[in-house]
Amino acid sequence: MRKPLFLAAILMLICAAPALAAGEPLVVGTDCNYSPYSYKNADGSLIGFEIDLANEIGKRLEREVKFECTPFDSAIASLNTHKFDLLLDTLSITEERKKQVDFSIPYRSNAARFGTTAAFSIEPFDAGGAPNLKGLEDKVIGLQGATVYEEYVAKAFPGIKVLAHEKLPNLYEDLKTGRVDLVIASTSNIWGGLVSKDEAAFKFIGPDIEDPAFGEGVGGAVRKGDALLADIDKALGAIIADGTFETLNKKWFPFSLLPSVWK
Repeated sequence: MRKPLFLAAILMLICAAPALAAGEPLVVGTDCNYSPYSYKNADGSLIGFEIDLANEIGKRLEREVKFECTPFDSAIASLNTHKFDLLLDTLSITEERKKQVDFSIPYRSNAARFGTTAAFSIEPFDAGGAPNLKGLEDKVIGLQGATVYEEYVAKAFPGIKVLAHEKLPNLYEDLKTGRVDLVIASTSNIWGGLVSKDEAAFKFIGPDIEDPAFGEGVGGAVRKGDALLADIDKALGAIIADGTFETLNKKWFPFSLLPSVWK
């Protein structure tokens, strides 16, 4: 979709009447262990980019926000059994997931990248951009299971050993201890959870990766047919249009999270 048409559609959403009454609490499902998107501070409070975004959505809808911690691999099932109203969990918009939930407009690009230790020097791709299968044949790629990156690595790096974890912090710990040689996740997750924490010890390796398996971007999810979607899209559209999204983005990342359609 071309940018002018996309922005025009968002302006229509902003002007639309809210689908649900203000004042009712909005319960948001999130991983709670997924830095820098949603994780627990030293005092146990939840912080992160998606926590800030959820609170801003609640503010626009005049609804108190409550959070429900949920494991990523069961998050959609928990949404569909009414454990919460909205899922904000860096969830990639894919055709398969569209069969299970309705997605908001995308608020984050899905580009991925490899991260590794400062001493690792084998490039994951050759000069022509093809996966470097020969160079990585005795290496181990770490990733988060039940994600689009697991599907991508299986297709792009056949024969390369993979170690999957439920949670990214465990994945990063395996990199630190040498159980895996490099890890793949979204560019923002590799930066926020690994590289930014110790730039002398960890680094990006290889270019940003875009692949059809990654879907259209990341969006919020609601149950199929839920009228709440109109409210969420209206709030997100306003947050992006008035510059609030950019402010939240810069608080957590030194690069833009937005999909190309917004740029």
